[in-house]
This record gives sequence, structure tokens and C-alpha cells, in this order.
Amino acid sequence: MNKKQIFVILLLVFFSVFLLMYKFSTVDDTLVTEVPEDLFATIVGESVNLNDAITINAENRSITLPEEKAPLSDYYRFQVIMHGSENIIFDNTAYGLRTFKKTTTAEGLDKWEEVYLKYTPFPSDVVLYADANDQRDHPVSQTVRIFVGLLQAVDLDSNIRFYVSGIGEETSQEYGAYIDVEIIHP
Repeated sequence: MNKKQIFVILLLVFFSVFLLMYKFSTVDDTLVTEVPEDLFATIVGESVNLNDAITINAENRSITLPEEKAPLSDYYRFQVIMHGSENIIFDNTAYGLRTFKKTTTAEGLDKWEEVYLKYTPFPSDVVLYADANDQRDHPVSQTVRIFVGLLQAVDLDSNIRFYVSGIGEETSQEYGAYIDVEIIHP
């Protein structure tokens, strides 16, 4: 090998090491990732069956926050829909609702951060039944309502994610579903 080839090889090695050091620098990989869905799975649990056995459907994928205090009748609604083969038990009347906001780090990476709404759902188990004949007067979907005033009380930029989760009655498998909603400021 001549000196020029050695120089090129050393330069490539140096550049590769530099890129690796940059990628794994001060960013906490448990909180930030280039693919928000991968990060989201690590936040809620990688073993969670996401958006399969249950899904969320909403008529509207955006919420316009009023300039004044929201009236008590102003709710955002979505449906939790059963698609699975086993009953799913939710630990409260809001289907284990958690809310996340999407933000961007100084490095330009997306991350999900949990937002705590000042809301305490009734702590009663709710069941979505898999078999339509075993509904016991419960439909295979349920509506969740979120008072818009709760969203006004927290610092939200433009995107949020509503996440619900429950446990399979027979397998104890955790099931979850989410929906992304745009927050529009007047």
C-alpha cells in the first residue's frame, strides 16, 4: 500500500468513528429516536399489541382550541373499537387513557412526552367483548370523551397522541391503540 491509500483508509476510519460518536453522543436513546413509533413502543411497552386487536377511530383528526375558556359542552370524541379474539379489560372508564405530545429536540429528533391532563376517570373496569354474542349489553366499541378545557390547561404545540390500553382477559396480553390528533391554536 502506498501512502495515499493509507491516508484514505485512515480518513475513512476517522470519519466513521466521528459519525458513530455523533450518533451516540449526549442524546438519551431511551427518550429520543429518529422514528417516533419505535420510541413510542419503548414508552408504552414493546410487548404491547398496538393498533391490532383494538383501534381508535375519530370523526375528526384535529382539535381547535378556543381563545376563551372552553364551554363545558366542548368535547373531543373517539371510539375504541374491538377487533381481537379475546375480551379486553380496561382499568377505568377512560380506557386507561394516556396523552402524549410530539416535540422536537435541539438535535432535530422527534420524541414523545407524556402530558398529564387534570382528569381522573372513574376507576371501574370496562370490558370490550370479542364475541358479539357475549356482549352482555356492551357494544364492540365505546366512545371516549375528553373535555377540550383539559387540553387548554397544558402546554401543547401542534400534535398529540391519545393512547388507550387494556389487558386480555384470558392471556393477560396488553393491548393498546393510539390516534394522532392535530392541535390548532386560534
